[in-house]
Amino acid sequence: MNVPVAFKTEEVYKECRHNHAASLGYISFDGCGEFLKPDDNTTMDSMLCAACGCHQNFHRKSVVYIPVMQPTPFSSFHSEAFVPGSSGSGFSFMNVEVEMMTPRRRRRTVFTPEQKNRMLTFAEKSGWSAKNADGEELEHFCQQMGISRRTFMVWLSNNRRLQLTEKDDDKDTVATNV
Repeated sequence: MNVPVAFKTEEVYKECRHNHAASLGYISFDGCGEFLKPDDNTTMDSMLCAACGCHQNFHRKSVVYIPVMQPTPFSSFHSEAFVPGSSGSGFSFMNVEVEMMTPRRRRRTVFTPEQKNRMLTFAEKSGWSAKNADGEELEHFCQQMGISRRTFMVWLSNNRRLQLTEKDDDKDTVATNV
């Protein structure tokens, strides 16, 4: 299965914005719709539009994001960061068609309850610090869970304070009940 994981940018030059009547105090555009590169790109005239003769800088520059396709295995543990065909983006599995599109915001990683419990157990075993965990053991754990090491480190950082404060609250309630 191919999903876009990155985007490459490409500059496209659109309509000509050269005001030919500026010296007269008026506004007049020539109507050139898009910058056309000349046949020979080796001369100094390669920056002039083949249609209107204006310099490339007179044409409106537009940045287009093009998805780069890379094969990736699907894992049931990963949340889907890109849902093909869900927003009419032009990407579909049946006939792989990709239109030019802008990058969207990354969706939050969602963990299953089983993953949360296993990460909680591993974090408590390592003392809520990745430094205390063996590097190979941590890599093996992340691989087994189907998440990257970085994803686990972010989860550890985000949940460390929450879990430690819950433990302190539990100790306080036990001390007041005694």
